[in-house]
Amino acid sequence: MFLNDHLVSAAYTLIELEKVAVIVEVLTKEEFRNRGFATSVVSMLTEDLIKRGKVASLYVRGDNSHAIYVYMKIGFIEYWKRLWITVNTDTKPLQI
Repeated sequence: MFLNDHLVSAAYTLIELEKVAVIVEVLTKEEFRNRGFATSVVSMLTEDLIKRGKVASLYVRGDNSHAIYVYMKIGFIEYWKRLWITVNTDTKPLQI
């Protein structure tokens, strides 16, 4: 999504199969957060996927309450939870 010709928010898929697409990133520049941009870009992307006959899906960390709120508002529902395990590192999945 652009504001005054500057990209402020984006969402995209990395994996698209015949019937399913996985939304892998939703990004909004920090200074533009909490203005509805993420909701708009995810809504537009989800609508496009559905029009193309795909099921829209995504993964989100359980502690990313802002993202979960956006996705639930759009109509996504929780399907299952996964456990994240790392070895010899404190690295965690990226939270934006």
